Amino acid sequence: MILNTNLIIKFLIVNFLVLLLFLFAYFIVTNLPNFAKPYGSLVFLPNALRVICPLIFGLISIPGLFLGHVLAGIYLFQINSSELIFLLSIEGSLVGFFALYILKIFKILELNFKNIKFEKILFFVFLVSLLHAIFAFLIFDYNSNESFHSLKFIFSYFVGDFVGGTLGFYLFLKGYKYFNMITNH
Repeated sequence: MILNTNLIIKFLIVNFLVLLLFLFAYFIVTNLPNFAKPYGSLVFLPNALRVICPLIFGLISIPGLFLGHVLAGIYLFQINSSELIFLLSIEGSLVGFFALYILKIFKILELNFKNIKFEKILFFVFLVSLLHAIFAFLIFDYNSNESFHSLKFIFSYFVGDFVGGTLGFYLFLKGYKYFNMITNH
């Protein structure tokens, strides 16, 4: 079986781009003044990649998302539990795809990116943020000796993910539009 060179190059480029964007977004978030490790950030930009990757890149982007979560967990959050890093990385990498699958089952969101309405993207960001907040709480609660206030934890993760996902996706759309304007002239 001969491997398609273009497919391999696309795989490497997409995952390298996702990894760099993910780590850049984490770097910005951790340097914001409102960053509070146990309860997240009020503007969590990496959530935008959990939204963009399933819609734009598809399943090919999962390794980049996973590696971004692992590196952020180790170096930026300095999580010492390899089990916690692994579980959070799996959950964070797949939550956008899981939300997309739910929306496709109920025929709420079609994968026609050029004609998609921003309201549907907002609903997708909402669902990804909600699912991530709930799953992250369950993972942290299961793996921690600390006592978490579930409502505060879930609400802060949800708000940070929703604001960051919406802002990040909006910036992505503006950048995409600007890129197309430059390349089409």
